[in-house]
Amino acid sequence: MGKRSVKQLVFFTAFGVFVYFMHSSGKEGDIKVYAKNIRSEYRGVIIEKYRRKTGYIKIRTEDSIIDIPLLSPTLEENAQVGDSIKKIALKNECVLTKNGQVMHMEYVFISESIRNDSRWPKDLSHVVASDE
Repeated sequence: MGKRSVKQLVFFTAFGVFVYFMHSSGKEGDIKVYAKNIRSEYRGVIIEKYRRKTGYIKIRTEDSIIDIPLLSPTLEENAQVGDSIKKIALKNECVLTKNGQVMHMEYVFISESIRNDSRWPKDLSHVVASDE
């Protein structure tokens, strides 16, 4: 094997390891965001709905304003500015109230790969992945 072949082998191996770690660390960050969202509990009013890479809603609670990313498709479709929302702690569920109509729905979208990842928190083992 020539010097050029060895250099190419080392380069592609290093690149592959780099890509693996970038993908792995990104997923760990996602898991932390999902866990934080599912553990949270609040009541508030939706004051803004916007989109970056994914849908977000901005909610005014009694003591703060929070941004919620990674919405479930059902919540993203139904939530509108002015609706009331109640997040239930330790569940991937929320209650959306619009024009007096109460709707229970999935809170955030959780992919099968995120939910089945070995780093998923044990205290949230009862939370299931979203239907894709």
